[in-house]
Amino acid sequence: ILAIVIIIIGYFVAKIISSLVAKGLGKTGIDEKLSKLLGVSGDGTEKGIAKFIFYVLMLFVVVFALGQAGESEAIAPLQNVVNDILGFIPNLIGAVVIGFVAYIIAVLAKNILESLLNAGRVDERLGLGEKKPITSSVGTVAFFGILLFMLPNVLEALKLEQISEPISGMVDQIFAYVPSLFSGIVLLAIGYLVALIVQKVLANVLESIGTDKLPGKLGYAGEGLIAGKPLSLIISYVVMASILVVVLSQAITVMNLGFISDLTEGFVEGYFQFLGAI
Repeated sequence: ILAIVIIIIGYFVAKIISSLVAKGLGKTGIDEKLSKLLGVSGDGTEKGIAKFIFYVLMLFVVVFALGQAGESEAIAPLQNVVNDILGFIPNLIGAVVIGFVAYIIAVLAKNILESLLNAGRVDERLGLGEKKPITSSVGTVAFFGILLFMLPNVLEALKLEQISEPISGMVDQIFAYVPSLFSGIVLLAIGYLVALIVQKVLANVLESIGTDKLPGKLGYAGEGLIAGKPLSLIISYVVMASILVVVLSQAITVMNLGFISDLTEGFVEGYFQFLGAI
């Protein structure tokens, strides 16, 4: 009778606690945050966590009730499960703390980078429109990069060596490659700016010296050579494309992209042969 009373009381207590947890998580908006973060529906996360807590509490209640009923043989397997859960709780708390700190740092880094890029009007200067793809991409990469960097620490706190060790090795390889990737991206950005400046300057110079009149002097009666574009603009775009091809080849080499580097070298050589033929 005492065991039955304990189970009934424990059931209602577990229900109340799980309900309070669900309401608390609801105020944090964890479903909406997960949906926004992962790009998928996060509905049900709050209820799932609350149900998990309910069943864990009921496990404790049942073990305690059977113990009061003197069913030591029946509770032996359950007692082992309870002991494992109790031993795992400190690891879980440590992992949650590390994960929460990593999330806060990732959010701060994302907001700071996006604020700096917005202040510098990077997307507007590059003519990429109001959606700000560069700003958004840099912020997203920084956010997930920090979370990925901290993931092995979270798994180590959970004492999941079989999972944490291979993931830690993978993360180390990824971050070892970051300097090469960053160098290649910087080289591409600088090359694009240089090519853009050269294109604009060259187009103005060629137009000022009368290059656009040359096709007419040779008997061409159209308004432009290609899609109505004047000769000065076409030449400037060809020069810009040539600079970008060379810069892209060097950037791929710097980023150590293996066989793609060999393909790029052949493409660059073929491009300039084709350009020379024209």
